[in-house]
Amino acid sequence: MTAKTAVRGRPDVKIVRPVRFRRDRLEDIDAAAAKPGRDASQFIRFGADLMLGSIRCGRCDEAVPLEFGDIRGKDMWDWMEDAEKAVLRQKHGDHRPVLVGAPKRDNSEKQQS
Repeated sequence: MTAKTAVRGRPDVKIVRPVRFRRDRLEDIDAAAAKPGRDASQFIRFGADLMLGSIRCGRCDEAVPLEFGDIRGKDMWDWMEDAEKAVLRQKHGDHRPVLVGAPKRDNSEKQQS
């Protein structure tokens, strides 16, 4: 059974799929997800979203493109949570790309600082 055939016509249904990790990598994931309100599954989903360049809307399941800004100042988990919330604030069916990170300053602003 594959992800496509698990529940026909319902891509929003979560399925369990074994994934192999090196033991030390799994320990790293568990440590990164150890803060309150975090879990390893969400950590792995955020990583997949980043690699795929989109995040799924929690209401309509549409893939919303990610745009990358300045990611200094917070950890990636916080930036991804912000992006997830931004997607949910958008009008259903009218999604626009969401920013991961802070808006980048252009070169003219950097030179003036």
